Parts: sequence; C-alpha cells; structure tokens
Amino acid sequence: KQIKKCVSHCKKPLSKNNPKVLSTMKDGSRVLVVRPPFSDSWAFFVRKFDSTPSIAPDKLFTDSGSNCIIRFIKWIAKGDRTMAITGAQGCGKSTTLKSFVRFIPEEYTIRTQENAFELNLRYTYPTRNIVSLQETDAVTAQQGLDISKKMNGTVTIIGEDAEAECSKFILQAGTVASRFTW
Repeated sequence: KQIKKCVSHCKKPLSKNNPKVLSTMKDGSRVLVVRPPFSDSWAFFVRKFDSTPSIAPDKLFTDSGSNCIIRFIKWIAKGDRTMAITGAQGCGKSTTLKSFVRFIPEEYTIRTQENAFELNLRYTYPTRNIVSLQETDAVTAQQGLDISKKMNGTVTIIGEDAEAECSKFILQAGTVASRFTW
C-alpha cells in the first residue's frame, strides 16, 4: 500500500542495468531499493524523516556543561559563522541541525540543498523564509546550488554530505552568495 504512494524521481525501472532506485514517498520518507549485481542481495530500505517541530536544544543536550555548547552554537549563528555537524548515520545530525536553526536570526533567509528532502525546515519553521531544493533527474545538485545562489539566501544549508561531490558544495556555499553555511 505504501509503495503506491511513492513519488519517484527515478523514472527507470529496477533492472540489472539500473540496479538501484532512490525515491521519496508522499510523507517524505526515502525509499531505496538495490539488487544484484550492484548489491550481494535484494534489499529494500525505507527511512522516515521527522516533519514535526524540532526538539529544543536543552532537551537534546542534557549532560552537565551542555549549556555552554548551546550558548556557543547561538553565538555561531549570531556571528554568521560557518559550521559542520558531523557523525555516524542515525546519530542525530539532522535533528541537531533542525534544533539549531532556531538560533539563526528571523530576518535571515534560508536556502537548503539536499539530495532528497529530509530536513523539512518549512514544516518546522513555518514563519521563516525557507526554500529547499533537491536533485532530480532534470536538475543536478550542482545546478540546484547554482540557482540557489541567485535566490537572495542569507544562509545556505547543505542537508547531507553523503557523496564526495557534496563536499565541494559546502565549500562553494561557504565562499559565495551567503553569509554563512551549515
């Protein structure tokens, strides 16, 4: 039933010549299917992304001294500083980023570039000027980033650096067309 709700950005069927299909369901969940010979077996993954309001930083970080980290991140945002949130898959990088967006001044416009919509910042911060772009069959991530540079964005957020090519987007966004990049 859920599979029928998929909105595919890959128009090619799964085959030996196209052994991977990445798609998005209407609720924002990411679907990935792989098959031999690309993988050693058939596999199907669904990753549900949170589209609810973000968790307050003081609820995410509760260890002693965490208030210093939270104050530090506030000053990074207020000082228009570029930062990276890194860690293992599933450790809470996106959750942390969504939480810290609250520290970006309200008047700043935010532009995101993502492989697939995962941050859902417009749901989390509905009163903010946020536009999110994602790669499609017709528009590459590089083209999306180039277009976002013309959108009067104060802050550029690169949603995920899962591929080597994405690393250069962080460098580009950090040096051109926005005050700071996360």
